[in-house]
Amino acid sequence: MKPVFVSSRNGQRHIHWAKLFVYAVGLMLAAAAVAEGLAYLFKGAFSVGALVLAETLVILLLARIVIRTVAYQPVDFEQAESP
Repeated sequence: MKPVFVSSRNGQRHIHWAKLFVYAVGLMLAAAAVAEGLAYLFKGAFSVGALVLAETLVILLLARIVIRTVAYQPVDFEQAESP
């Protein structure tokens, strides 16, 4: 399966870094908002621990996405089938 932030042009991969950056920032902001919102809802106060945990999980997820994006190699089916 092709990663979301990669397109193929003339057999070459093209990584959409701007879209990846916007996605990463949005995901980090959303995770921080959800973690702090839930911490405030349950404890009645903001929590640094919840924020650190949420951002750690997001960074691990983003590292996986970036690795998949950078490591993607488009396959030319004509060359792959010939011996």
